[in-house]
Amino acid sequence: RAIIGMALGFAYFVVDNAALAMGSFGGYPPLLAAWAPFLLFLLVGAILVFAMHGGFAFLEAGTVRHKNQVNALCKILVDFAVSTIAYFFIGYSVAYGISFFSGAEALAAMNGYELVKFFFLLTFAAAIPAIVSGGIAERARFGPQLIATAVLVGVVYPLFEGVTWNHAWG
Repeated sequence: RAIIGMALGFAYFVVDNAALAMGSFGGYPPLLAAWAPFLLFLLVGAILVFAMHGGFAFLEAGTVRHKNQVNALCKILVDFAVSTIAYFFIGYSVAYGISFFSGAEALAAMNGYELVKFFFLLTFAAAIPAIVSGGIAERARFGPQLIATAVLVGVVYPLFEGVTWNHAWG
């Protein structure tokens, strides 16, 4: 998994920089036909990383007692939901300075690139609490774990993500 994650991260870096160098519309190509392979690549990568969450859930369900298996599966689902909310409202803005509180015209002007990029990066951000959740299965209460998930995905991970991928603060 680590090798796949590193390969996808490197491929994202290459595709993102190549895509920014291609176009003249704010760094983005104006035609959807020219942009489609980049969007498809990011979307397939995001779906593959998203599928890893099922693996995390079943791995965690296999490590807990029988009576807690349903709770472990629900915990992974709620972890992803909280991660999505925290990353949407706080994390993505911290890492990249882009807010989704703009009109649909602004988001559609880039042929959906920002939305697909958001989903791709969200799957990686949400994988961190899923891995942590498996490590503390049956050892932590649900409420504090959700708070830790929101802080981790909303603040801590985006700070390092912004430094690494967006070259911010450094």
